[in-house]
Formats: sequence, structure tokens, C-alpha cells
Amino acid sequence: MAQQTPLERKEALRTALELERVQLSRALNATGEDLNVPARMKRSFEHQKTAWIIGAALTGWLISRIPRRKAKKPTAPLPPGLQASGHAAVGLAVLKILFNASKPFLTALLARKISQMSGRR
Repeated sequence: MAQQTPLERKEALRTALELERVQLSRALNATGEDLNVPARMKRSFEHQKTAWIIGAALTGWLISRIPRRKAKKPTAPLPPGLQASGHAAVGLAVLKILFNASKPFLTALLARKISQMSGRR
């Protein structure tokens, strides 16, 4: 085996690199075609229309055979004492809105009190 000159070695590496790039490009293109599901499904439908139509009809028929959910039975009415809890819920909602609206004021008041207490010590 004869020794390669640096130029020959460089040219051999360049050729090998170009070959690897071409192979990588082909593999990447093939992967892209494999991952293009809409195009694959379109081709499959064009070549096997009958099978797709029969499969869709069969699937629809099977779905129509699934039993429907039964209606829920009505629940008993609430006792008179618990029916007024709706008013309490409205009252709590109003209190929550008022508290949220007063948060900036309360925060400023608390900050002022803390700074006054820290200044005394």
C-alpha cells in the first residue's frame, strides 16, 4: 500500500464527505416523505377508494351501535333551610369583590404601619 500525499488524502476525505452529505440528504428526504401523513393518506385513498368507503361505513355503523347513556334521575328537592343558601353565595361574592377592590388600600395601610413600627425601635 502506497503512502498518500496530503493532497490525495485531502481529496479522498472531500469525496467521502460529499458522498456522506448526499446519503444524508436522501435519508432526510425519505424521512420527510414518511412523515407527510396527509399526502400518504391521499395517495392511499386514491388507490384504495373502495376499502376506505367500506371502512368508513362500517365504522359509522359500529359507532351507531354503541348504547346511549341513560338519563339521570331527578334529585329530590332541597329542604327549606338549604334553599336560602343561594342568597348566602351572592353575599359572599359581593364580599369577595369588595375585598379585592380594597386590597391596594389595605396593602398601603399595612406598609405604613410596618414602617412606623420599625422606626420606633
